[in-house]
Amino acid sequence: MNINDELGDFHVHFVAMFSKREDAVPMILLHGWPGSFLEFLPMLDKLRKKYGADNLPYHLVVPSLPGYAFSSPPSLDKDFGIEDVARLMNQLMLELGFGVGYLVQGGDVGSKVARVMAAKHDECKGKHSALSYLEYR
Repeated sequence: MNINDELGDFHVHFVAMFSKREDAVPMILLHGWPGSFLEFLPMLDKLRKKYGADNLPYHLVVPSLPGYAFSSPPSLDKDFGIEDVARLMNQLMLELGFGVGYLVQGGDVGSKVARVMAAKHDECKGKHSALSYLEYR
């Protein structure tokens, strides 16, 4: 998906599983470093085998963070930090139609992005993060 941001135009790659349920909970799952969206494929496969689109309880969105896998990297001539990544990930969820609310989960670098999403973006209603060593410094 192409996202026009204050720091430029970004292509954000993602894989997703969307439910047909009206009460399905939107959730974005963020990978760490060195990692990628591939970390989540085994879990998505288990859910695909257990649920169909008619009864899947979630809308699951698994992006490649900027500069990882198939998402475009930030420009090297501008500062680009965790808050910028969080803004892009929030915008992705808004573009997908989840402006009324979504959850975020992140591990490692993704946990830092998740924390900023929950703190700065009202659409993010809750977060789960896997703590890493870096968060204890």
